[in-house]
Amino acid sequence: GTSIRVPLRHLAAEERCGIAMMASGTFSMDSTVMKAENFNIATSRSNLYLDASMGIGNIMTDPQLPLGLQANGTIALQDAVSFMPSLGNIISSFPASAGLRLNADIHGTASSLDVDRLVADLPGYISLNAKGHVINPLDFNKMKGNVDLNGKLGKINTVKNRILPGRTANSFNIPPMTLKGSIAYSPGNIDGDIDVRTAAGRLALDGRWNARSEGYTARLRTVSFPVGAFMPSLGVGNLTADIDLDGHGYNPASRKTRIKAAVDLHSVEYNGATVGNIRLKAMVDTCRLTADVVSDNTFADFDADLAATFNNGG
Repeated sequence: GTSIRVPLRHLAAEERCGIAMMASGTFSMDSTVMKAENFNIATSRSNLYLDASMGIGNIMTDPQLPLGLQANGTIALQDAVSFMPSLGNIISSFPASAGLRLNADIHGTASSLDVDRLVADLPGYISLNAKGHVINPLDFNKMKGNVDLNGKLGKINTVKNRILPGRTANSFNIPPMTLKGSIAYSPGNIDGDIDVRTAAGRLALDGRWNARSEGYTARLRTVSFPVGAFMPSLGVGNLTADIDLDGHGYNPASRKTRIKAAVDLHSVEYNGATVGNIRLKAMVDTCRLTADVVSDNTFADFDADLAATFNNGG
């Protein structure tokens, strides 16, 4: 069959935003696939290397159309603002020399993609690393897959005033931390977990949700987690607790709703004092709440039973 191969030694152009761009590499195409190999796209501040391929056909109607991308490089934040001026307010918070490092290795078909590597790194501020598998990536209503995530947040708090709304930025801090988690998604179903670690403590969350049945479970574990490092105005310091939640339905006034919760507060610092050894078990069933609270503290030693009935007004 017919094939073409075009080596591009040097191409200079000016993007409509005014950035001068240079490109080089090899473009080839035959009856089954087109490729961009050893491509380098650069500006005076950015550099991106890539190898990409795509089968000949309609990407929206041919689920077996092969796709591939390997990319590596740095995009200067100044260039990003030139392409998308709306980002200027946020990006102006970062050093003028800052650049976003990208690294990707993605391959598969239009209906099934393997993400072997997807890395975005803004040194000193944020680093995210993802890998996984996505089915039907071009159709959100049918998309499903699983992704593993690793990340690190650094000096994000120094730029929070440009990222968060004013009132939130004044009451919320983002301390340095590491993130690790996974998520499995399919239409109407989410199953995931995340582990957050700061210099002082740890938070682990595992949860599941089903839209059709309105079913959900959540498991939260904290060990000396520094709540005050995130929300200093609360007066809450390190928190160590276990929280479990299982439910079906959201409206406690509905007879179909069932919710079961258990809280084991091992210790929490509040306004300089430490409180702990508090346990709560609660259940909502057919519009009725029952709960038991036990506190083993010298200043508050009690065991209380609570009951209430929800009225839906009907």
